[in-house]
Amino acid sequence: MVQEDKEDKRESPLWVANGVVFILMFVAVCSYFLWQMHLVKESFRFHADRHADIVSKIVGLNAAATTEAKRSIESIIQNLLENSARFIAYLDMVEPFTSEELAAFTKESGLAGISIIRGCIGLEQEDSLEKNGKNFKPYLKHFADSNIYLLIWSADDYPDCIALGISDEKISSITKSLGLDNIIKEVATVQGIKRVKVDGAKIGVEVDSSELTQSIEQLKLHFYLFSFFLIVAGVILSFLLHRYQNATINRIKEFERQLASERENATLGKSAAAIAHEIRNPLNSLSMGLQRLILENGCQSEPHIKLIKQMSEAVKRANMSVTGLLNYARPRVAKVRLFEIETLTVDILNLYKKRCEDQKIEITLDIDYHDTIKSDPELMGQVIENIIKNSVEAQPDGGFISISITKNWFQNFDKNHLKLKSDVQYLVLRFKNAKCPVKPENSDKIFKPYFTTRPEGTGLGMAIVKNIVTALGGKITVAISESREIETSIYLPI
Repeated sequence: MVQEDKEDKRESPLWVANGVVFILMFVAVCSYFLWQMHLVKESFRFHADRHADIVSKIVGLNAAATTEAKRSIESIIQNLLENSARFIAYLDMVEPFTSEELAAFTKESGLAGISIIRGCIGLEQEDSLEKNGKNFKPYLKHFADSNIYLLIWSADDYPDCIALGISDEKISSITKSLGLDNIIKEVATVQGIKRVKVDGAKIGVEVDSSELTQSIEQLKLHFYLFSFFLIVAGVILSFLLHRYQNATINRIKEFERQLASERENATLGKSAAAIAHEIRNPLNSLSMGLQRLILENGCQSEPHIKLIKQMSEAVKRANMSVTGLLNYARPRVAKVRLFEIETLTVDILNLYKKRCEDQKIEITLDIDYHDTIKSDPELMGQVIENIIKNSVEAQPDGGFISISITKNWFQNFDKNHLKLKSDVQYLVLRFKNAKCPVKPENSDKIFKPYFTTRPEGTGLGMAIVKNIVTALGGKITVAISESREIETSIYLPI
């Protein structure tokens, strides 16, 4: 009796558990619906904030442009009036002006008025003027009520002061056309913005919320439909579960066996596919942009074309990094051909030259081998760029990068220790830099997958480098000193 009761307890919870699962699923659907509502509102707020930010920047730039335009116009007016004042002073010193002559000269010059203040007596001084006798600094003043710009001018060799006025009618129309009212009217016509209001230093933006309301209504409709079908499915499946209990369990077991056989291969593929999706799209855009630069470049100068080609090569190498991550667990097939390792190294260094100058990193090149080698230039470019990039990133506050390319630069002990072939000549590339973030005792972990000292790093860079060097038939070693200087040596068969 006790054993039968235990068996009943094992069988009876199956359909109950199914009902509980569907209840939990319903709760999950409700939570998901509320979360989606939250995301929609947050997205709307985000876009509204961006609209407001864009509007504020537009208004700010327009205000700055208006101020600068007014300043430039006033500078031009002052220069014009000063030139006129000098000419009047010259004529006045030759023969003093009469009132009638000044009136005629004012009419011919198109000015609003000209006045010569003899001895500068009665002239109102301002803080901007030099108050040492009659030595004034010319200054320009705008009288908005009278729509007049007034210039007070004098010189060391001229005993009197000259006041010149010019109408600001045309200038005011230009300034008004550049004013905030016009830009606010234009911004208010943008789709999604209802009204823009400026109150002193504050800018108010009213955004159309019809899209938000429509999205919420659609989410509600989907929620009601999905909840209905979920409840119906839960009731039907709970009813059928007891009848098909054994068949369901067998199917689950078979499914678990299939998942177990695929889980190992899918673990690395998940992370690789995610990274490839996020990186390859911008890389493709860069590649297409560089191709358009080559096709549409008007100057067709050799340095520009060479630089664009070097950038294209850099994009290709970055794309190879993504491909290397996807193919990390699979054998690598090298596309061997003749190329100059010196040219490849210098081209990659040129890509980082500006950054090294900004970070005050001194680059030292010691190249004793200038001939070609037979290897894969794409893979070697990826190796060299990865090491140089790590060196630059490790020294944000200055340092050095030392690169040497030699032939058979090692003793017999090193050759035996590295298990290199005695009848093969090797090209040795050595990269040395300071401020290595890895401790000397952890130098053996550098080539292990997912080992990294940077939070944003993937830990696959040096692991891929080692795989590439191994695939090319070479060896790679790393040595870190107590002063945190790291030396990476690559032994590549020629």
